Amino acid sequence: MILKRSGDSLLAPLRPLFRRRRLMGFAILCGFSLVVGGTALWGIYYGMYLYKLGAAVSLADFVDDVVASRLQIIPNFVAGKLAPAPPRLTLDIKHTDFQKLAYAREIALQRGLLLTSPDDLVPATLRYRDGTAKVKVRLKGDWADHLLGEKWSFRVKVKGANSVMGMKVFSLHHPRTRRFIYEWIYHQALQREGLLNLRYEFVDLTVNGKSLGIYALEEHFDKRLIERNERREGPILSFNEDLHWRDIHATGARGRSSPTGLRGARASYVDAFRMKSLRGNPAQWDQFLAAASLLEAFRAGELPVSQVFETKQLAMYFALLDLLGAEHSASWINLRFYYNGITARLEPIGFDGNAGSPLDHPLGSSQSLSADDSDLTAMFFADPAFFAEYVAALERVSDPAYVDALVADIRGGLDRNLRILYKEFPYVRFDEGIFYRNQETIRNTLSPVKGLHAYYDGADPDSIRLEIANLGALPVEVLGLTYDGVPRIEPTSPRILRPTAFSASVAYQPLVFAIAGQLVWSDEMAGDLRVEYRLLGGRALHREQVFPWPRRIHGLTASNPMRRPPNAREFAFIEFDEASRSIHVRPGSWRVDRDLVLPAGYRVHAGPGTRIDLVNSAAIVSSSALELRGSPDLPIAIESSDGTGQGLLVVGAAEKSILEYVTFRNLGSPARIGWALTGAVTFYESPVAISRAEFSGNSSEDALNIVRSDFTIDGCLFADTASDAFDADFSDGAIHESAFTDTGNDAIDVSGSRVSVSAVRIQRAGDKALSAGEHAALTVRDVEVTGAAIGVASKDRSAVFVDGLKLRDSGVGLAVFVKKPEFGPASMEVIGVTFEGVGTEYLVETGSHLAVDGRSIAPNGTDVKAQLYGSG
Repeated sequence: MILKRSGDSLLAPLRPLFRRRRLMGFAILCGFSLVVGGTALWGIYYGMYLYKLGAAVSLADFVDDVVASRLQIIPNFVAGKLAPAPPRLTLDIKHTDFQKLAYAREIALQRGLLLTSPDDLVPATLRYRDGTAKVKVRLKGDWADHLLGEKWSFRVKVKGANSVMGMKVFSLHHPRTRRFIYEWIYHQALQREGLLNLRYEFVDLTVNGKSLGIYALEEHFDKRLIERNERREGPILSFNEDLHWRDIHATGARGRSSPTGLRGARASYVDAFRMKSLRGNPAQWDQFLAAASLLEAFRAGELPVSQVFETKQLAMYFALLDLLGAEHSASWINLRFYYNGITARLEPIGFDGNAGSPLDHPLGSSQSLSADDSDLTAMFFADPAFFAEYVAALERVSDPAYVDALVADIRGGLDRNLRILYKEFPYVRFDEGIFYRNQETIRNTLSPVKGLHAYYDGADPDSIRLEIANLGALPVEVLGLTYDGVPRIEPTSPRILRPTAFSASVAYQPLVFAIAGQLVWSDEMAGDLRVEYRLLGGRALHREQVFPWPRRIHGLTASNPMRRPPNAREFAFIEFDEASRSIHVRPGSWRVDRDLVLPAGYRVHAGPGTRIDLVNSAAIVSSSALELRGSPDLPIAIESSDGTGQGLLVVGAAEKSILEYVTFRNLGSPARIGWALTGAVTFYESPVAISRAEFSGNSSEDALNIVRSDFTIDGCLFADTASDAFDADFSDGAIHESAFTDTGNDAIDVSGSRVSVSAVRIQRAGDKALSAGEHAALTVRDVEVTGAAIGVASKDRSAVFVDGLKLRDSGVGLAVFVKKPEFGPASMEVIGVTFEGVGTEYLVETGSHLAVDGRSIAPNGTDVKAQLYGSG
């Protein structure tokens, strides 16, 4: 008899179930292996297919992406197929013209680079949505990677008054040439920080009936780019690179240097886009010459960054290049700058970032900067004030929360564009980890183990002398010396220590520290000295001990007030109160025969009866907010007895200015070489509230111009102006209970702004009484207009709402039309309008919309602009 264990008897009925589960597990494992293996085989096949077409840079790169993407290729492929179709562009090029492009491509492939000229452009037709435009096309790109396979890169110029997607000039290239999704992210990050950026999208391109798949569309450089970024039209500058590429072709050698000396920024000259158009416009040409002169002066080391560029913008721009791995933009070949005619400064425009690369060293690190004196990037970071802003920007973008917020803000567009890319490139990956790793590199650079060496170089009864050298990759700011029991001993000479090139010896400089009255000194005490410092622009404090022995035995403005240091202390009627950070204009009448430049960080006060007479073309420029409070009996007057006074500019004042009972009379607008404003009174990025003020007899283009600023205007009078009375650009505000009489041009002109106008009376406007343009929103309530050429105009994608309007003795009552094709049709809704003696009550262009008391007004013009202003 065989005895069985009780457990065996209990498990016996379950054994078949266990065997079935083992078989099921084996089947699942086999199925999973087939999926993985099939995915790998399909990925390799698909990659070889794309490589054959030239869609992948190299088979090795593709395999890297396949391996990293793992099983995401199939979901990506499905997501791409299910994604909505991207914008579709169709280019039709005649056979002979296409052959010209093909020949140019073959030459470029043989050379390894593309050399272009205006003769390369060929005519073509571009179809987009339901429209067709005549264009000119050429190949585009420097290196031959833009011409691999069938997906060639193109530059497209739209002819005539047409535009495509709001653009006149743009590029089409393989998404690979800008690292797929990362270039889009780069421009989104710039836009998020208010920096000039390019429109960058993904489209479906067909050429001569053949679908070429997904392309990247990149905006080119013209005024539409500037206006889309809410800036006024101005020249866009670059460094001409023709010699660089011609030298590479002539010598057959690549690289930064050449025996001819023709490579790099040193042999380039300052150029501009649309140069022919600039030369035909005196004001724009003047601005180009001024901007080019500034760049050349900077390149020659004659002007600091702050005198040539918008420092904070440039600092954040370079910090973003570090964060996003887009340092390709910092190459002199890719630098693009917009000249802001108001600030007389250059602003960077993001271009060709090739983002998504790992960061080895931040751009400002001495390990990244070239020893070549012509390296423009090194010249930026040689400026101490700029570097402080740059380090502050690095600290900001290196906070992990920064990337968290960036990715969250762009997530919708990011997912949409990735799905578009997946239609053709399912192996494409977005790895936000690259940004976090770049942040870590930045943080490491900002935290050196030791920042400087300091040698004791002797002393006298009143001071201690040291020789100090910066050891690290970033500039340091010396704050002082510490010694036990003694307050910090501050240096009497410059505190900034710049880094030296990584391959060069560190550079020492002498610093003197005043000790008078703090301690009785002897050389033996030097061993207990420590230098306190921080990275320039950084927050963390560091201390290093002084070597108590000597290292060795020892044996530099223009007329433009925007670039001139403040001089207010030179005027006898100006008083400073440092305790309250205020500036006071003493009561009385004052004659100002030279520019008065007021510094930032104060509040400027003037009271009843104050009179400032601007003569000899003098202007007032203030970087501080104004508080000018007159009275009904004793208004403040800013005027010009000789008619040459160039008015008032308030720029970059963060606090709101207050103007009450102030008269601006007989003034022109500031105009210097390369710097000319339109307003006799201008507020730029400076909020303001104006009440009971008068603007009369002013000879400027605008009596009052408000740009990128919030404002209120209440109870004011605008009279006898040579051109526009009030002009608001990219601003938000309100005008209430004010009067406008005898204006040479428009009474109220708003562009790209949101403005409400109520209880206003306008008489004898030479052009438009109220005008909204460039995607503005204008609300009008209880307004009377008498004797205007045009009562109310809405143009260029603007929206105007009118509730209560009386129009008398005017040429045209309501006009709705397109003046700038890139913006598109406009609209106007009117409730309660009365006409009396109006020649043409309604002028509505086909495509635009006008509704009066709920009734749509039929279009009665196909080119209202020409009807109003003539065909020219």
